Amino acid sequence: AVACSIPQELIAKSLKPVIWSVTAIFSGILIISLLSSLAISRWISRPLKKLTIAVSRISGTNLVIDLPQDLTNSRDEVGLLASSFRTMTMNLEASTTSVEALNAANAQLMASQGELRTANNQLEANERELRDSMGRMQRFNQLAAKREIKMKSLKQTINTLLLELGRET
Repeated sequence: AVACSIPQELIAKSLKPVIWSVTAIFSGILIISLLSSLAISRWISRPLKKLTIAVSRISGTNLVIDLPQDLTNSRDEVGLLASSFRTMTMNLEASTTSVEALNAANAQLMASQGELRTANNQLEANERELRDSMGRMQRFNQLAAKREIKMKSLKQTINTLLLELGRET
């Protein structure tokens, strides 16, 4: 067996540049990885922040939002979410407008119903008054008819009496 000895200083001197190179490479890779992670996270979170801001506007009852084109034209999950979100807000706005129109129509109908009730009550009062008047007119006509019959009867009695007395009418 042959033994060979290499001084440690020589090995340490030879490995120092390698260690520094490996450390520099790993540090560079680490820095590039961190910067790439930061860029990717910003690339992912920026559209989500825009969408979050739009959602907070809607929670304040503002249904008219303008999402950026780059957000809604994107074909990734965030773009699909933004497009769905835009469609949802447009449908909500249409529903809200429909509900407001229905409420206005309902208020108008309620007002008309009140006017119709008032008019109907007036018509009923007029009908009662007309019935009362017709009742009075019928009683008057009956009395006038009885009077007329009595007058004819009296004329006949007078004529009969005059005939008996020898006078003609």
